Amino acid sequence: MNRRLATILLSAFIVAALCAFVVYRLVGMRIAASKPLPATSVVAAAQDIKIGTVLSANDLTTLQVQGQAPKGSILDAKSAIGRGVIANIYAGEPILDNRLAPMGSGGGLAATIQKDAEGKPQQVQVVNLLVTPEQAQVLALASNQTHIQLVLRNPLDTKIDPVQGSAMTNIFQDVAKAPVKTQLSGRVNKPVKPAPQMFSVVVINGAQRTEEKFATPEGKQ
Repeated sequence: MNRRLATILLSAFIVAALCAFVVYRLVGMRIAASKPLPATSVVAAAQDIKIGTVLSANDLTTLQVQGQAPKGSILDAKSAIGRGVIANIYAGEPILDNRLAPMGSGGGLAATIQKDAEGKPQQVQVVNLLVTPEQAQVLALASNQTHIQLVLRNPLDTKIDPVQGSAMTNIFQDVAKAPVKTQLSGRVNKPVKPAPQMFSVVVINGAQRTEEKFATPEGKQ
């Protein structure tokens, strides 16, 4: 066989093989894309859940996700029940592990604080407060006169109650309870006068002995 002809045939065979491989890959990708991806069941929020809420079974539902589940998704509801929410979760949204506090941390703002390796709260030197301009003035004036102490409050407790201020002098005021009024009956008992005090005098006249009793001046009154 002519060497030139053999080279042409070999080249044509290689080109045909490459074309067949490309066509095979394209057809395979189209077939794979047309097939539905397997669904994964993940735990989702059954309703809007606010930060600080401790999850219960009524807060959870299941959601079918096509293909691979989002990273950190919770697949078993038992892994979410009893844990506090550290970020708002909306209805139908898959619950991710990093949106929940560790088991046993409870709810509220305390669950959102970052802890050290030993599980103890970290001490910080600066705390940022979101206040109104009027509240900022009150805090500025108060910080010049006394020390400000911060107290954690459940973020679900949004009710504002006016609190009457107190002063140091109120601590030393008499806080004795008012006397309890007793119910009096319709019958009034008259006071009983004490028996008059008496003294006796013995008179001896020879063999005769007599005794005389007299009341004291106080007893006659």
